[in-house]
Amino acid sequence: MLGSRGVATYRLEFYEDERGDKPVLRWIREELTREQRTALGRAMRDVLQEQGIGVCGTEFGRPSAVR
Repeated sequence: MLGSRGVATYRLEFYEDERGDKPVLRWIREELTREQRTALGRAMRDVLQEQGIGVCGTEFGRPSAVR
């Protein structure tokens, strides 16, 4: 499948525990504001779904410096 920029689109999956709970989705729904959810959703779509594991080699995927 090709994304809007003509590159492969990846399907995002979230960890699901043995009870069927998806902690990240619960956090997104319950603890983020509408604006934060919108920004996160756009980042997930524009960066993660388009770059997949390749995001690890970009500014978005680099680990923060340990202080």
